[in-house]
Amino acid sequence: MTKKILKQKYILGLDIGITSVGYGLINNDTREVIDAGVRLFPEANVENNEGRRSKRGARRLKRRRIHRLERVKNLLVHYNLIDKNQTPKSTNPYEIRVRGLDEALSKEEFAIALLHIAKRRGIHNVAISIDEQEVNNTLSTKDQLKKNAKDLEDKYICELQLERLIDQKKVRGESNRFKTEDFVREAKQLCQTQKQFHNIDNHFIEQYIKLVATRRAYYEGPGKSSPYGWEGDLKKWYEMLMGRCTYFPEELRSVKHAYSADLFNALNDLNNLVISRDENPKLAYHEKYHIIENVFKQKKTPTLKQIAKEIGVNEGDIKGYRINKSGKPQFTSFKLYHDLNNIFEQSSYLNDESLMDEIAQILTIYQDEESIKEALNQLPEMLYETEKDKISHLTGYTGTHRTPIIIKMYPPIDR
Repeated sequence: MTKKILKQKYILGLDIGITSVGYGLINNDTREVIDAGVRLFPEANVENNEGRRSKRGARRLKRRRIHRLERVKNLLVHYNLIDKNQTPKSTNPYEIRVRGLDEALSKEEFAIALLHIAKRRGIHNVAISIDEQEVNNTLSTKDQLKKNAKDLEDKYICELQLERLIDQKKVRGESNRFKTEDFVREAKQLCQTQKQFHNIDNHFIEQYIKLVATRRAYYEGPGKSSPYGWEGDLKKWYEMLMGRCTYFPEELRSVKHAYSADLFNALNDLNNLVISRDENPKLAYHEKYHIIENVFKQKKTPTLKQIAKEIGVNEGDIKGYRINKSGKPQFTSFKLYHDLNNIFEQSSYLNDESLMDEIAQILTIYQDEESIKEALNQLPEMLYETEKDKISHLTGYTGTHRTPIIIKMYPPIDR
């Protein structure tokens, strides 16, 4: 029976989709359907992505914490505060940290205090303002930081934590949220006090504070030994994420807010318009030119009314425009042009499309003021220091466009 089946010919049909695969098996001779069905795959969703990202972040934090503590131990071994294979532990490191602010600690106690501070070093780069807002039972991270900042006006973190440990029998939890700078303040006081009793110097203190306070920015990527890194080259990092142009696959995509990309989008907006009039229903070259110069470059948010006025028709005579979520006409906004128009002291720079594209790329790739200024210094144009400072503070430059970084062809002026 098996041999007979093997000699028969079958036709297997597959319908392969994103979330399913349908199949059908047919006898080639009799056209009989042997089997048919579909295999469904679970649909991806945001919750699954968030769960994986959260776990991946937790693993990364744990790995970096272990590495940080190893470096602190190496520093302690170098200054003969602990032995190479020693891992000092204590049942109450908070009490040791408090005592260490004012009195001598043993080498082991000093090491316990330093390792405990380095283990969890607070929240970095959180801008908060101290006010008299009433604190609710359940607080956000920002509100908890505000509350703790008030409590730390005349105390160090360890003193506040020891009080809570005694009164509430616990320290961990949402109330144990502090800024990194508060841990650094305590660490400096601890080290300055213990400097009188142990053989440590300013170099030791500087190295320890650096281990506690320094964080690798996300755009710096993994360490040098990682095969997934980009050697600290921010431009290389961003180019890895940009992808290729839809129309020129050999080119990297342009950044989203490049002047050339905005011009590309604006001309596409105008090319799609249909005008109810006796002559040409499409915009002529000179009409597009004047709309770009007198509307798009003059108004941060161009409107249908302004475009209609520029070409001498009524709003109702224009069709083919994009609409936003509210159903209102929407046109390209020249964000970079208007931002730079408020900064450049030399108006001629606003006619230099390649310069504006370079600046848009710098603002998109680099994530901090110093890196932006350093990149601006590499431009052939000599920008004033005040201009570079203002440019480095511009925000909202993210994402890429379908067109390449160096746009070889502008969109057609006429169709």
